[in-house]
Amino acid sequence: MGRKLFIVFITALLFLVQCSERAVYIPPKENRKDAQAPYDGYNGVVFTYFNKTVHTVTLVGDFNNWNPTRTSLKKNKFGVWFVSLPLEKGPYRYKYNVDGNWICDPNNSAIIIDRTTGDRFSLVEVGKTYDVADINNDFYGPSRGTSPYPTDNGIMFSLYNNKARRVAVAGTWNGWDWSADDSQLYINKNSVWMREVFLPRGRYLYRYYVDGVWCTDPENTNTRQIEYNETAGVLLVTNVMRTFSGPPKITEFIPVSFVYKDPSLNNDASVSVIGDFNNWDPTFGKLRARPLGTVWETVLYIRPGHKYYYRFSVNNAEVLDVANNKIETAPDGRDANYIEVFVPDGHVPVLFTANASGAHAIQWIGEYNHWDSLASPFIYDYANDIWVVVINLPEGEHSYRFRVDGKDVRDIYNYNVSSDAGGEQYSLVIIREGIDGDLALFKRVRKNKRINYTDNSMSFKDWTDEPYYH
Repeated sequence: MGRKLFIVFITALLFLVQCSERAVYIPPKENRKDAQAPYDGYNGVVFTYFNKTVHTVTLVGDFNNWNPTRTSLKKNKFGVWFVSLPLEKGPYRYKYNVDGNWICDPNNSAIIIDRTTGDRFSLVEVGKTYDVADINNDFYGPSRGTSPYPTDNGIMFSLYNNKARRVAVAGTWNGWDWSADDSQLYINKNSVWMREVFLPRGRYLYRYYVDGVWCTDPENTNTRQIEYNETAGVLLVTNVMRTFSGPPKITEFIPVSFVYKDPSLNNDASVSVIGDFNNWDPTFGKLRARPLGTVWETVLYIRPGHKYYYRFSVNNAEVLDVANNKIETAPDGRDANYIEVFVPDGHVPVLFTANASGAHAIQWIGEYNHWDSLASPFIYDYANDIWVVVINLPEGEHSYRFRVDGKDVRDIYNYNVSSDAGGEQYSLVIIREGIDGDLALFKRVRKNKRINYTDNSMSFKDWTDEPYYH
């Protein structure tokens, strides 16, 4: 009798375990009988939409530049359309394009409303669990406007206005171009318009452009009178670009080293570099003297795509850079040196960093520069205590190493590795077309495993790539 009861108990327990497993089991996307809000799958975020009668469904959103032909969904036998996308952590607006009609996701209650147009968008926030009631606050920020303040990625501008249809911010950093894409502010449910802008060190004037009318920031008491008896806010950006050790990443700014030599100067001389990149303000281009004097240097991070005029300011007297023979007449009518900071077409600027305390010289060597140790030297950024270099790379896979004081080493912050026939290992950076059509960095991972690979014994078919940095 006891043996029979034990068997019955075990059988019931197994049945309950199976039921429990079925209760939490999510069928593969190919076999789903219903649609739901986006969820994490093995290969990325899974988007699903149910409709048996429509002919085409595509996904449009921030992640593919709202291109209605780029991301198509497939339909299974139950009428559920699905697609899986490897998305980086962060919030994304999206819609479905169903037979040419754009609609919000009917299974996702997270909705964002664009105050400027009245459009509604579904919202998915990858890597974060959020309360739908607080989505607008979490996604867009505070409940009141503030004077510009620094963030991890730049300067945050914010303006409260509950009646405006369009708000932009512009200033001396972009030629007062209020129509530029990166000048447009976005609104949250608290009627606060916001925009994060990366600005190098410098002093800037700015104003808001509200429904076609210029206005001064009411939260900033530091103002200056400009032409036509108008006033503009004054913004001082004193922190340098935050550059920390880490894997390669695409950068919007190129590090440029400025060096001034004069053995006749004392160590306490005031030396700055002034130019178009810092509004000719010596406060934001100060050079640091080396311990023995005679040499002053600094690293500034400059946006590519322009020619920049500059001079040195030495004890308040402007002088030319004798080490640079590129000299032209500047807009002020006087001679000035110039530098041209450009990224070749079909390339992306990739920032490499090395935290090598005590090193005297570091070079980037790789397939792209034919392993030439003289072609791509790092520069030392005293402000951030780090070695930096930007390499403009085309699409493809690029093996490389760092040469530190004559010794070749791998990039310890990059887990992408390649090997040659002899088993020598190199760091690997992969540049491919991203989901938005632009070139982007990718990392290599094991299929169905969210880890970087270090084992080179597997064949290429066992690996896949996913977006790394955009």
